[in-house]
Parts: sequence; structure tokens; C-alpha cells
Amino acid sequence: MLLWLRGIPAGGNPFRTSPIGILGLAAGLLLGGASVGSAQAPMTADQAVTVALQRSPSVLSAEQDVKVSTGVLTQAWSGVLPNLSMSHSYDHTNSRGTRVFEGVPFASTSDIGNYSGRLSLSQTIVSFPAWAGIRSASAAREATRGNTQATRAAIALQASQQFYTLLRAIKLATVARQTLDLTQSQLKRTQALFELGSVAKGDVLKQQVQVSQAQLDEINSRSAIEVERARLVGVLGLDPGSRLEIDTTLTETTLPVDSAAVWRDAFANRPELASARASLSSARASLGGAQGRRYPSLSGGLGYSYGITDHFPKSFREIDDNSSRTVSLGLSVPIFDGRNARGAIQQARARKLQAEYEVRSQELAVGVDVQAALQAASQARERIQVTRDEQAAAEEDLKLSQEKYNVGSATVLELIDAQVALTRARSDYISALADAQVAQMQLRRARGERF
Repeated sequence: MLLWLRGIPAGGNPFRTSPIGILGLAAGLLLGGASVGSAQAPMTADQAVTVALQRSPSVLSAEQDVKVSTGVLTQAWSGVLPNLSMSHSYDHTNSRGTRVFEGVPFASTSDIGNYSGRLSLSQTIVSFPAWAGIRSASAAREATRGNTQATRAAIALQASQQFYTLLRAIKLATVARQTLDLTQSQLKRTQALFELGSVAKGDVLKQQVQVSQAQLDEINSRSAIEVERARLVGVLGLDPGSRLEIDTTLTETTLPVDSAAVWRDAFANRPELASARASLSSARASLGGAQGRRYPSLSGGLGYSYGITDHFPKSFREIDDNSSRTVSLGLSVPIFDGRNARGAIQQARARKLQAEYEVRSQELAVGVDVQAALQAASQARERIQVTRDEQAAAEEDLKLSQEKYNVGSATVLELIDAQVALTRARSDYISALADAQVAQMQLRRARGERF
């Protein structure tokens, strides 16, 4: 199956483009098969991240966690909101027996139908555990939202890393083909020199070994492309076997970094930290609710009921004539609950301490993450410059080695070393460019950018 994205500009958001682009993306994702029209555009890194955030099972599951926590919060409000209920019942009694009147027995029967109903309203007036439960559930929902944002950031980074891993594999395959062409061309020249008697047979054999090794490297590079392509398809949440074409543009990028701003933004915006702090707030509220079990609670209620025998009520007036009204106000004072409250307090206090430790753990983890992202960005800048110079020097060295070998002032081993050095330099340069793009995404995630 071939997945094509059409009508999407490079570097743009596929969900904020022309209707043609949106329809093309939808057709590619949902149908996963046919080519859409004749105009075809490969997927860019930004588009890959967007698709991953839309389709990743991890992201979709995390979004459902938010809905679950919202349901828990809604349920917690039931402890303080009024409770209104209505009931209606019908009882039919049919009894048979024998009675004696003035010494004469006779059979008696009873067939009675009772209609009754009740409307009741209850309201919790003072309940410390109920209000604490609302605060705890609200903070827990914020923690879940933070976890969801953290999941989205992790998936965005994973999609970007896999995109550039695939792009690196494609570029390295190009290097492998260039190396193969180079070694084959050199083999032909060496054979020509051997036929002229200028070089030994061993030179030809060494060049044949180099050609064989270059062929193996080229075969392995093509296999690596398909493996990395399949991994990217999995990260994006597409159907297995989908044929995904990506934009292979890979250029040098600058990474201006304000270290102080990155540190400040990270500790202010990282969703992992926000989630841990919200969980701590939830734990504190739960501790307050557990302690509130030792305090009195106050509740009130209103009731309206009726009961009619033998027939169904024919009017509201008849119901009202056979009704009763109740008003209640209850004060509950806990005296001894079998140490239930004490156990709940102990659990809540331990969970609060665990939440505090988790906040500290996340602060340390964020610090390490920021430091790693800053180092990756700094290293990426240096590697690009070094590998660029390395590639230029390797190309020049190969030219000189070739000229020296042609005139007999260099051995074939020196020429082969120059060829290997050029292949390594080209590979290092490509890896440096791809790693710089990933480092840029790592910086965005490290400073808490929302995806």
C-alpha cells in the first residue's frame, strides 16, 4: 500500500492547509492505499509529528484518562449537591380465611390494593470529607492533564527521532551507492593499469575486495531503510505495511540557545512537573478529607409522601388529601469508628509524602533532561562544523591519493584508506545534520513546549 500526502506545503501543518490538502491526508490515512491524484508530496517532519499526535494509541489513551478523571470529579460533587428522588409503588394483597360469627363459621376474603409514593430532597450542609474529595478530584484531573501533555511531548519527540532516523538511513544509502560507484570505477582503473603492467595483481584483488564490501554495505543500507520506514509507520499509528514517503531534504540548521531561558521555561512549563505538583495538591486534599472524618457532619432533608387504598389516585387534590410532609435535620458526631478514620489518615499522610518525593524526583529528572538537551544542541553545532571540514579534507585527500597512485608514488592501501575515510566523513556529516534536527526537538520538549 502506498500512502501519499498531497496539497500540503513543506514544513506546514496538514490540518491547517487547503481543503485539497486535508482531503488528501484523510484519504491517505483512512484508506491507506491508493494514490490520490497525480500531485504527490512526501511527508515532512512537522507533518509526521502531527499525524503521530492524532493517531498514536498512547496519546489517545492518555486523552481518555482525562475523561475518566473528569468523571471522578463530577462524581465527587454528588457529596455536596442536593439529592432529589421520587418513588411510586403499588401493593396488592389478597387473603382468604374463616371467621366465626355467633357460632356460625363463614369464609372471608380480603382484596386490597395500596398505592403510595414519595418525593424526597436531601442536602448535605456540612461535610468536610465531601469538600476535600472535590478538591482532591479537581487536582487529580489537573495531574492527568499534565500526564497527557507529557505523553504528547514524548510521542512528538519519538516521531521526530524516528523520522530523522529514517532520513539518515536514506542518506546513508546514498553514500553507500556513491561508495560502490567509486570503488567500481577505481577497480576499472586499477585493472587498466594492471593490463599496462603498471601495478601488481594484488592491487586488483584488493580493489575487488573493496567492491565486494561496498556492495554488502549498499545491500545493508537498503534493508535498513525499510526497517526504519516500518518503525516510523508504527510510531505514527498507521496500518502496518503502509508505504510512507518522506521529504529527504536535510540541511544545516543553527541552534541558538539561551540556557537561562531554557532552565526557566523547563521548571515553569514542563507537564511532568505540573502533573507531580497537582498530584501533591490532590494528596494534601485527601489528607484533609481523611482528617475531616473526625469532625461532625450536618445534613437536612424534605419529604412528601402519600398513600391511598383500593384505587389509583384520580387527581393531585386526592394525593394531597392523603399525604404527609416531613422536615429533617441531622447532626452526625463520630465517637468511635473502629479506628477507620485513623487508618485513612495514616494512608493519606503516606501518600502525601510519596507525592512530595515524586515532585522532587521529577525536578531532578527535568534538570537532567534539560542538561542533556543543552549538551546535545551544543554538540550538534560543533559536530556539523567538524564533519563539514572532515568531508572537505577527505575529498581532497582522495583526489591526491588517486593522482599519486596513478603515477606510482602511493600504494593501493593508501588509496583504499582515502576511500574509506571519505565514506566515513560523508556518513558523519549526515549523522550530524540529522542529530541537529533531533536536538532541536529535544530542546522544545525540554523547555516544556506544548504539542
